[in-house]
Formats: sequence, C-alpha cells, structure tokens
Amino acid sequence: MNRRTILRAAKLGSLLAAGAGLGGMKIPVAAAATAKDILSRKKIRMGVIPYPPMTQLDPKTQKFSGLWVEGPKYMYEQMGLETELVETKWSTFASGLQSDQFDVFVGGSFATPRRAAAVDFSRPVMYMGHSASIRKEDAARFKTMRDLDQSGVTVATILGSSGHEYLRQNFKNATVRTLDTGDLTAGSLEVLAGRADAAVQDAFKIAQMVNKHPDILVDLFGATPFYVLPLAYAVAKGNTEFLQMTNTALEWMESAGKWQEIAQPYKGQLAGVYYVDRVYKAFG
Repeated sequence: MNRRTILRAAKLGSLLAAGAGLGGMKIPVAAAATAKDILSRKKIRMGVIPYPPMTQLDPKTQKFSGLWVEGPKYMYEQMGLETELVETKWSTFASGLQSDQFDVFVGGSFATPRRAAAVDFSRPVMYMGHSASIRKEDAARFKTMRDLDQSGVTVATILGSSGHEYLRQNFKNATVRTLDTGDLTAGSLEVLAGRADAAVQDAFKIAQMVNKHPDILVDLFGATPFYVLPLAYAVAKGNTEFLQMTNTALEWMESAGKWQEIAQPYKGQLAGVYYVDRVYKAFG
C-alpha cells in the first residue's frame, strides 16, 4: 500500500475510459490469479485510479484514501486478506487484470453490456447518474436534453467515457467534441473557456466543477440525473470462483449496512451517487 505502481500496459483495441470493450481482442485468462491463489498468499492486489475524493493519492505519503479504497479494503480484510493498491488507468485496467498485475479493479467502472465483453463485473456496488454543465447565461436556452441536441450546439465529453457513450447513442444533431484525456472535468473546462455550450459527464464530476465555479456554471440535471448506471468491481474474464467470492462479500457489505457506515465521512461529497434502499418483509 506504500508503494505506488504505475502500470505501463499498452492500450488494447478500443478499450475506453471507465472500462469499455476490447474490440473483440481475446486475452488469455490463465495468468490471472484464482480465488485459491489469492487465499493462499493471503493478499489481494486492488487496481485503483485517482478519482478524488472517491480515490485520492496523498503526494507526500503516496498513500491512497477515499470511499473506493476504504470500502473494498475493509471488505477483503474480513476474509483475512492483506490489501495492496496498484495504480492503473482507464485505458489499461482490463489488460492489467488479464496479465495478473492486480486481482480486482475497484476503481468504480460502469457495468454496461459492451464493457462486459472485456471483463467480468461483480454485482453493483453503487449507482451513478449523469448530468450536464452549462453557463448560467444559457439557463433559459437549455432546459432539456433535446435542447442540447440541436444544430449549432457544441457538447464536450471525454473520449470513451460513459458520457461519450451516451452521446454517441442518443445525439443526432449537436456537434460532439470528444477530448482524449483521463480528466473527467475537462469537458466542463471547455464550457468555462467558451469552446463548448455544454459538457456531459457523470453527475459526480459535473457537480464537482459546478461547485468550484458556482458563479459561472449550472448543473443542468443535478436534481434528476439521467442515464443512471451500476458501478461495479471488475475481474479477469472467466475468473468465476473469485468473482463469486467477491459477490458474496458485496452482498454482506450491503445487507449489513457497512457501505453506509464507511460513507459517512464523505457525506455531502457524493452528488449523483446512489444506493438501492432495501425494504425487508416478513415471510408468511
């Protein structure tokens, strides 16, 4: 956990930010550590990506903290496993799993059918919606997604992100400006600079940027995020026993209310992030 490992795996096909598909490329899973391997060595290597405040790196100590670090760390420690954090990238975490550089990616990947072609996803850990940032002066001009998808409107998003995926599937008229960067706030920066009319991204990052620039930006769908998707852990394709072990632990985390306990210090910082509230009913 004290060692920061920078993965340098090459980009694979059309693997996209936040874990898109591999464009049909097949990677052997033989190298991936199995549940038996992990339990035998009593250590699990967790792939993470800086995503403040969910996952943030202290530049002085080189240690990670945040909800997406503390939650899985606590969960796997219940199995008697020591945790090691390995830093990776959106564009290479699938290859990191398949080549045994780490055992599980806990960085909060959106689980979609296309991305399931590259990795195997756990049950949902939480859910996150999407929103759009616009300039305050355009609040009367833009009120709905239909208003954004108009000729003459430029919408910025990050190449390969879930926001990009949504725009590709649903926008027909607006000019979509895709930014090839891992910085999910870059679209809102384009709006700030006047190079785009709007930015579409996950609601968490949109809210962060609007909170930093409340005099300039508006969170268009902050109260009602659209395109709400499950966030899940990812393991190497075909690593079934380890996936089952992880899913059992995630079920326990949810039913025992552990996620809510761990999330308390981050209250007020989780805009656009949700969990499903369970209602228990007696048998008979």
